[in-house]
Amino acid sequence: MYFDDYNLAQNIAWVSNNKIPILTGIGHEQDITIPDYVSYMRFSTPTEVARAIVNQIENYNKKIDENFQNIIYSINNIFTRSEIFSKNILNNLSSLIDQFFEEERNKMIMYSNSIKLFDNIIRSNELTMKKEFKFFEFFSQYIENNINNFKRINDNTEEKFKNIFDLYISNVSKKLDNYYIEMTKNSPFSSFLSGGAILVQNSQIIDSVYKVDEKKELEIKLYDGEINTKIKEIRYYRRKKNDY
Repeated sequence: MYFDDYNLAQNIAWVSNNKIPILTGIGHEQDITIPDYVSYMRFSTPTEVARAIVNQIENYNKKIDENFQNIIYSINNIFTRSEIFSKNILNNLSSLIDQFFEEERNKMIMYSNSIKLFDNIIRSNELTMKKEFKFFEFFSQYIENNINNFKRINDNTEEKFKNIFDLYISNVSKKLDNYYIEMTKNSPFSSFLSGGAILVQNSQIIDSVYKVDEKKELEIKLYDGEINTKIKEIRYYRRKKNDY
């Protein structure tokens, strides 16, 4: 058999020692060759090799899916805790506001009673009334200004809290995007995981036109199958780095 070759087995062993797994599936089920003994894993037929690779990719996809779901779960927990935290803050803030207004209302009642008493005094003495009325007018304006200032402060506090919460949500979304990019950017299968394809020639993944041998067929690996094609033309968009 053509592949039952000692030199080929030596090359396979050398590649395996460099931590690149070689899978063999030569001939039919009853065929056993020398490369089968030095390969990372032997299969009965080439079809079994392809099936094993597809299964391995599917397992990796499942692991990525599980990790992604864990991330989503963690983010949901963060959102839930943030929501509870924000509700507690708003409830506490609302209680403080209600308490403040209740105190102010009591003060106003007290001021009103004082005014009534003061009014009686004014009625008994017209000259005194004119003097004290000006003071009352000033005092009422002072109270009204304080209440208006408090309302403005409260409105600004709610707006600041909303801006802080929106910024926090934005930062969490950016971190999630960065985690996904970090997980896939160094993977040779990143294009495959994004719905693309992997180019293979001479059992090597092709990531540059300079690695292509135009005299040999090119394998296009897709998630649901593969395509063997001949190269008609190669176009180079840039020179090799060592040509500069």
